[in-house]
Amino acid sequence: MTPACLTAIAATLPLCLANPGVELERLRQAGVSDAARVAGVMSEVGADDEAADARQAFEYAEWFRRAAALAPNDEYEAEALRRFRAIRLDFVNQPAAWLGYIGEARVHRQAGQLDDADAVLRAVLDEDSDAPAPLRALARLESLEVLLRRDPAQALEQTREDGRPAALWIAARAADAVGEPQRAAELTRRTLGANGVSPHDALALLARTGHATDEEWSRWGTHLAALGRNDDALAAFEQHPAADTALIHGRLLLGTGRGEDAIVRWEDALRDADNPEPLRRATAFAAYDLAKTDATFATLARRRLREVVERTDNDATRAAALHRWARLAEPQQALAVFDRFAETVNTDPTLRYLRITAELNTGSTTAGAALFELAELHDESTSPALDAAILQTRLGLLRDRPREALALLDAADGKAASDGNAAAFSNQRLALLIEAGLIEPARELIDRDNANPDAETLMAFAEALASRHEADASADLRGEVRATAERAVAAAPGDVNVAYRAGAVLHRVGLHGAALPLLQAVDTPESRQRQAEAMIKLGRSEEALALLDRADHADDATTQRLRAALLLQLGRLDDAVAAARSARAAAAPGTDPWWDATCVLAEAQIESLRLDEASRLLRVAQALHPVGSRADLRRRIEALEQRLRPSQETQPAPVDPEREPA
Repeated sequence: MTPACLTAIAATLPLCLANPGVELERLRQAGVSDAARVAGVMSEVGADDEAADARQAFEYAEWFRRAAALAPNDEYEAEALRRFRAIRLDFVNQPAAWLGYIGEARVHRQAGQLDDADAVLRAVLDEDSDAPAPLRALARLESLEVLLRRDPAQALEQTREDGRPAALWIAARAADAVGEPQRAAELTRRTLGANGVSPHDALALLARTGHATDEEWSRWGTHLAALGRNDDALAAFEQHPAADTALIHGRLLLGTGRGEDAIVRWEDALRDADNPEPLRRATAFAAYDLAKTDATFATLARRRLREVVERTDNDATRAAALHRWARLAEPQQALAVFDRFAETVNTDPTLRYLRITAELNTGSTTAGAALFELAELHDESTSPALDAAILQTRLGLLRDRPREALALLDAADGKAASDGNAAAFSNQRLALLIEAGLIEPARELIDRDNANPDAETLMAFAEALASRHEADASADLRGEVRATAERAVAAAPGDVNVAYRAGAVLHRVGLHGAALPLLQAVDTPESRQRQAEAMIKLGRSEEALALLDRADHADDATTQRLRAALLLQLGRLDDAVAAARSARAAAAPGTDPWWDATCVLAEAQIESLRLDEASRLLRVAQALHPVGSRADLRRRIEALEQRLRPSQETQPAPVDPEREPA
């Protein structure tokens, strides 16, 4: 049958089969088998154009019969009957007309109308029939098929002495039907590869009997894999593993998400493989892919990839293995291997790039220039992925010079916008703008309709806004910081570090109520201090004190200063004095924490009417650690001294600057 004819037939076949790919393959195989058998018969009957036309008409009708068998459908069955009967009329008085009787009998047999099938066949097999001998033989085979449906034991008996492959196939199915699986397997084995017997059905019967050889199981599994029946193929391979199916077995495992099982299968087969290279290559590449998400595969990937690099005779395979291995190897080791295979490396831009990055990672002072040279040489010829990788590395070399990096990124905008890289480079551009202090361009980039910055970049922008306007944050500025921080949290759901950073930046600009639940995302000394500060601002002093008094918290200067301020607010003056002294002792003298603790201690002493102690504390502290130009601290000290002036009317005792009060 010509390809054009097959296409035309396929267009009329059922589109509602359970598994169209598999079923159409079975149709094709069965059709090819019958075509070969019918062709052999017709070559004996005649080789003229009419015989060829009759054979093609028979094959066409057979497709409809098989379609009806695979997806029961009265329309297909009726069409098959019509076409077979048409052969009897179209080729009347020609030997080929008898094909129509045989085809009609097949349709009846398939429908379970065995008496009708026998009646049609009698017209061919009758002694007075003038059907040619080859067609009578074909009709006798069909009568055995009918008998197989009616009485398998009798069919087995009647085929005992018939050595034709088609008769052996009937006998094999009869033996299977009467419960003789070993005999069925032996008979089926004699039909494999013969005209008139579908390899698919023969291998399926062998597998069903349970008496197939390892080689036959391998053929069956491979055949199922070719049909796309992966689960069935896997079952066949796993029940009967064979060395020659290890590669395809592993690929099926890999394709169904069982990468580790695939590698185990290949590793086992490698031990005794006559041709290990395909297995080694498959293991190496699969282990590399798995190592991206599971570091336990990295060692195996490195070893197998190195073996592929060293042992293959194929330059393309070596280059592919080097691409992967170099990303897992230590830079110095990678450079040594690159030097051994310099010819492969020098003709592959990606390998040249990997060599340069290895040099950069070993501290080379000339690799940067080589990278820029590679970018110029391959500006028009490299793949988008390589162009993006080169650009990314060049930007990395300018990490401390954000404005130069921005200029480079602007000059290479086409590469930065290539498929798969646009989002990463957009985030990088935004990070560089923030680092360079270019807030307005950064804001414009964030506000674009299609902008999708990541959480890290959004947090960096929120923190930059807060740092720039922290001293006099307006309502609009606080609103923008809050919107940006909340967007960052939404971009990284479940990321407690992003949530905490968002809380911290909101706290900095005075949005303490919004900050507090975010600050509670993590539980560290620093977090608890910030939570306490927010609670103080919100007037929740008792809660703040309870938080700071947790037993597992360190007695550091900041915590004790906060505790002192809280105790002072709550009127617990003796406790406030003790906490402030602890804060001073924990801080380095003269530092901001030390001065904060000193002022809190002085205020607590004033509130508890220990005025002389407070006065002496401030005078000694300023003598030992002059405030200098720190205006905010000077204003704070002056306010405390203003409260002490009524008590300073008497002459104070001389101050020894080497001795501080306890």
